[in-house]
Amino acid sequence: MTGSLRALGKKSEAKEVLEKLLSFDRPDRTDHVFIYNSLGTILQDEGDRLSAITAFEKALQSDPTDPVPRYNLLYQLANVCDWKKLRLHLARSDQLGITEGVFSPFGFWQYKDAPENHLQRARRFTEKNYSYENIEEFKYIKPNTSKIKIGFFSADFRQHPVTFLSIRMLELLNRNKF
Repeated sequence: MTGSLRALGKKSEAKEVLEKLLSFDRPDRTDHVFIYNSLGTILQDEGDRLSAITAFEKALQSDPTDPVPRYNLLYQLANVCDWKKLRLHLARSDQLGITEGVFSPFGFWQYKDAPENHLQRARRFTEKNYSYENIEEFKYIKPNTSKIKIGFFSADFRQHPVTFLSIRMLELLNRNKF
């Protein structure tokens, strides 16, 4: 239910539901990880990173083996530059996205230079999220030209320093080769 409220943009209502669920302190409760992780993602969306970190830490207290709140916690610790805590949690997260959970590989590149691990995460993520059944084989037809065709793409081609610095490079391109 809270996921639906969040998707509809009713984050404050979703947050109220989660906090109400937490107010029922039952010893047999098994969904603390889900509740705290959901609360953490809402707080993260609201920009309250420190409260989100607290929620993700509480989720991990409920189940230290759950990879989802650990991934979310790592992301938030990096955002607030809490390098000490980040190193502590990274030491316990080597297999995150490889054997524990499936996450976008892009979130891990900043933490460790380990290309083999990044490749494993990327393959696992792709296998889970994308189907190749209906994709036709790509056929490349080489054009009959001696010039190399290149394209330049950037979100910064506007009033931006990258644009101003790129103008001279584009002017100096060898038009006989490109």
